[in-house]
Amino acid sequence: MKEVHVDVKELARDVDRYINLVKMGDVIVITESGLPIGRIVPAGSAERDVKRVITALLETGKIEWDGQRFRPTMPRVANKGDKTASDVVSEDRNVEYIS
Repeated sequence: MKEVHVDVKELARDVDRYINLVKMGDVIVITESGLPIGRIVPAGSAERDVKRVITALLETGKIEWDGQRFRPTMPRVANKGDKTASDVVSEDRNVEYIS
């Protein structure tokens, strides 16, 4: 896989050529006035990159994984004071509610 730099105007003139390069596995770096502004990458390449990085981290022992799917839990919030969160926000805004 190689990177091909192309100015946005050239890309617009010859988009079919650059799409074919992406289909063949190249990465297109879109530039404007010589500065990169975007990238066109082959579909699935980001997933492959993530898998490669994770595999390398596992092999070097920098991370551990038991093979199970990660199931995050919701954070638990506990009010430790006498005031509710809305009371604190109201005081901060200098607003009083009339019941």
